[in-house]
Amino acid sequence: MSLSAEEKKKFIRALEEDQEFRYAIAGMLGYREILDRITSIGERQTRLEERFARLEERFASLEEEMRETRRILTVIAHRFGVISESSLGKG
Repeated sequence: MSLSAEEKKKFIRALEEDQEFRYAIAGMLGYREILDRITSIGERQTRLEERFARLEERFASLEEEMRETRRILTVIAHRFGVISESSLGKG
């Protein structure tokens, strides 16, 4: 089926002026599914960003714990003569 030039103009005008018609055509073309999929991907991305932020917090906490553990081990090693006074400040 082919549309005449006048029919094409009417169709385009209807798309521009009639929101309900435009949405109906978009639905027939599958845009609703695409928009739903994009929304789903956006929601998943938000969850991943939140998870990543929590992981960053945990990582920072673990780094602090490691620094504290290293400090304690250095003190213990120094006390038992495993490391010298001069190397104590190098850690």
